[in-house]
Amino acid sequence: LDGGARSSLVSLAGAAALLELLASIIRGLRRPISAPPHLSLLADCLLPMHMPTGMVDDSTPLLALIHRPLCLCIVAFVEGRPEAVHHVLRGVLSHWPSAATANSSKEVLLLHELEMLMEHAAPDALADPELRDLLVGVIVESFEGSKNFRVAERALLMFRSDAVLNLLRQHHAAVVPRLIQRLLQAASEHWNQSVLKMVGRALGKIDEM
Repeated sequence: LDGGARSSLVSLAGAAALLELLASIIRGLRRPISAPPHLSLLADCLLPMHMPTGMVDDSTPLLALIHRPLCLCIVAFVEGRPEAVHHVLRGVLSHWPSAATANSSKEVLLLHELEMLMEHAAPDALADPELRDLLVGVIVESFEGSKNFRVAERALLMFRSDAVLNLLRQHHAAVVPRLIQRLLQAASEHWNQSVLKMVGRALGKIDEM
C-alpha cells in the first residue's frame, strides 16, 4: 500500500476478493481454531489490515474497500475460537483514528465492527477491567458534543442491540453510571437533533438494564 493512491486502490480491491474467499475457508476450519498458523493469520495478517488511515475520496476511507470481507473473516475467527475476542477487540481498538487524523469515516466502520464483535462475544468477554474501560471509553467519546454526527449516530446505534446491552449488563456497576453520565453530557452539549433523539432512546434502553 505504499505505491501511491492508484496502487493502493488496486491492491485493496484484490485483497477484498481474497478476503471473501478466506472467510469461507476460516468458517470451514476445525473448531476450536487452535493451530498456530491459523492464530498467526489472525494476529499478523487480519488485525493489521485495520491500519490504513488514508482516504479514497473526501468521504470514503481506504479501509472501506476491504472492511466488509475483513469483518467476515474476523467474526468467523471469533465464532471458531471465542476466547480470541479479547485479542481481537484490543487489535481493533489499537487502530482507532487519533484526534490528529480526524478520520470520522473510519471511526464509523470500526464502531460497526465493534458492535459485530460484541454481538458474538461470550458473556465474560469484558471481564478484563482494562479492556472494558478502553472499549467503553471509545464508545462514549464517539458521541461527545464535539463529535461528527455520523460517528455519534453510529455509536448510539449500538444501544439498539440486545446482545450489546446484555454484554454490558454483565458489568452493570462499572459500566452503567459511566454511560449515563456521558449520555446526559451529550444531551446537553451535542448540536445535532438526530443525535439528541438517539441519546434519549439510549438512555431509555440503559434504564431498562
